Amino acid sequence: WGDEYVHADQHIFKYNPFNNVLFSGNDGGLYKTENNGQSWIDISDGLQITQFYKIGISQTDYGLLLGGTQDNGTLRCNSQNDWDAVRGGDGMECAIDPNDPSIMYSELYYGDIAISTNGGQNWDNIAPDEDGAWITPYEIDQNNPNRIVIGYDILYESLDYGTNWNTISGTFNNSGNIDVISLSKSNSNVIYLSETEELYKTIDGGSNWINVSSGLPNRTITDITIHPTNENRVWITFSGYSNGEKVYYTNDAGQNWINISSNLPNLPSNCILFYSPNETLFIGTDVGVFYKDSSMINWETYNQGLPNVIITELEFHINSNKLFAATYGRGV
Repeated sequence: WGDEYVHADQHIFKYNPFNNVLFSGNDGGLYKTENNGQSWIDISDGLQITQFYKIGISQTDYGLLLGGTQDNGTLRCNSQNDWDAVRGGDGMECAIDPNDPSIMYSELYYGDIAISTNGGQNWDNIAPDEDGAWITPYEIDQNNPNRIVIGYDILYESLDYGTNWNTISGTFNNSGNIDVISLSKSNSNVIYLSETEELYKTIDGGSNWINVSSGLPNRTITDITIHPTNENRVWITFSGYSNGEKVYYTNDAGQNWINISSNLPNLPSNCILFYSPNETLFIGTDVGVFYKDSSMINWETYNQGLPNVIITELEFHINSNKLFAATYGRGV
């Protein structure tokens, strides 16, 4: 019945008996058929409803963005705000080379990472023979773009754009999958990662790892950000519904932690971004974005023009001074 024209995952049908039009609501949007399903028309244009898991932006080509979505693949946006689907399935973490915008990375679930060297037209699989978390974390070294670090149950490092991989950790105490990775911009030997509620760091490029979770809540870690010029300063965000346990900060590389959750709502905090002017922090939560600078005790909302929606990732474009927010249900 013409199912090749409609997204596979169906949620609702509504039939209009007055004009014999059938509407289908599915993970691809909204469709209709006027001939009993022989053909379908996509009527989703203009609906801002895409569920983004993660995004990656280009620092050298403003407006170039790659985003992984629930059941709608990996989408690419250009500076004219034109969108194209460049990979299918569920799209996950995305990244664009900081120097060459034609080099980009996308990922399917469980860590099936691929590279494109022509702006997303073609993709080559570069994944190690591993399965990771649903959204397997990876990060490009911003100082050395041929270096990529990706986390499955152990951490892998490539120094040649994913052609070859070496392990730089063993399994950790939790024996699960790595959820978050953060590379230091000021010291390439410093890496932080988390497995559920456990936080680990290395200061020697992965030869040795230290658990620095003491003093942190027993909650799932959602994001880690390291100060760009001082690797001893780190911020951590947490999921869950434990009041007052949303954001923690250390200025001594994890020996001691300070709770800076203050007045944040008792909802998951999903991501954090450090913005150098006034040492401002932006937090993506389940109801939008909050911010706080070095002069403020409490957090304030930063939602003008933004729906009260789940924020899954924040990215900052340096030259234009623009902040991008990926949402789970209302696009970017």
